[in-house]
Order: sequence, then C-alpha cells, then structure tokens
Amino acid sequence: MNTDADEVKLNDKKEVSEWSMDAVNFVLKNKFMQGVGNDMFSPKSNITREQTYIIMYRILNETEFYSLFDKASEAWGWFYVGTMPLKGTPGLPIVGIDTESGICFEVDYEGIETLEDLENYLKTIFSDEKVEGMLKSGRYFDVDGKLCAYGMARGTNHSYGKIAEVNKNIISGNKIEYTVSVEKLDYNYELEGYEEFTFVTEKSGDFWAFSEFPAWW
Repeated sequence: MNTDADEVKLNDKKEVSEWSMDAVNFVLKNKFMQGVGNDMFSPKSNITREQTYIIMYRILNETEFYSLFDKASEAWGWFYVGTMPLKGTPGLPIVGIDTESGICFEVDYEGIETLEDLENYLKTIFSDEKVEGMLKSGRYFDVDGKLCAYGMARGTNHSYGKIAEVNKNIISGNKIEYTVSVEKLDYNYELEGYEEFTFVTEKSGDFWAFSEFPAWW
C-alpha cells in the first residue's frame, strides 16, 4: 500500500507526535479516520472497539474507492466547480493570453501540458463517454502547444458533509458498484441524516474508471 500523503490541515496539530505525523496525514487523507470535527484529530484520545472495526473495514474495503474518488473529485471540479491551477508569478496577477475569443490563461499542472495530455489523464479516471462530454464544454484548449483555460468558478453545495460509509458490490470481473452514504446537513450545518449515492467503476484497459460519478457538492 502506498502510504504517501499530503499534509492535512489540523487545528490540534501540535498535539500530534512528530513521529506519527506521516501516518496521521495518511489515514486522514484516505478517510480511514475522519477526526472529531472542526479539523481536530484528538490524537491523545482512546478509540472504541467499534471505531477500530470501522477503521479496519475501511482499510480493507475502501482503499481502491477513495484513491480513485479523490482523483475524480479533483478532475470533476476542473470542469464544474473551478479551473485547473493557472500559471503565474507568486504575488503578482496572472498574465493572460489574448485570443480571438478573449483572454485565457496557461494551465499549471504537473504532467498535463496539452489538451491531449488532459484527455489521456481523464481517461484513467472516467469512462471514454464521460471524458468526451467533459471536453465538449470547450473549457480547455491548446494555444501555441500549451494547455489553456478561461478562469471560471461557481459555488458548491455545502448541505452535505463527509462520507460516512462505502459498500462495495462486485457486479462482474469488469464492473464494481459502490453505494456511498453521505452526511446530510441542515441550514446550521448540523447532521440531520444521510443520503446514498451510487458510483459505478468499470475496467477500461489497464484502469478502473467511473462510468457513473454522481457529484453531490
């Protein structure tokens, strides 16, 4: 199992022992543990047998889902929430590129330099049909061999909280269905129940890709 993980924001990070910080980042980033709320991990607290069971269940059953889900969430957001990171000098305005359709900006994402690179990357996450629909938006295009985009953004749906549970159902050797239970929040961001969403992954060449990806945010 690859245990590399980016640093996770914690309001009680000073309570986490230095030797365990990498492990804490890993279990939080992969959602094996979700802390106690408000970006708090409470590392000195004990956990119950029930919590231990849930953690082991997630590690054994959900690793492959979360790994693909995190990539898909980021990529889905490039089209329907915001834009891929754009090149610029830190502290200075991003310099635009003039085109006949208006001013666009060069994308800054390691390993994705052209529209073809973006398409190939998306096909490791989503079915070919979904990728075709995403690219039809015209959100991204090449200018002088560089991947560019128009800077756009919209709000997200904050009436949902964290993923509470993932149940895996193997349909066939090439198809897996995941039923995902997500926290449903009221107007005060208090938990009022749960809602289920169904994700489907199918084998596409060497990759498992989402053929159904219901994004709730």
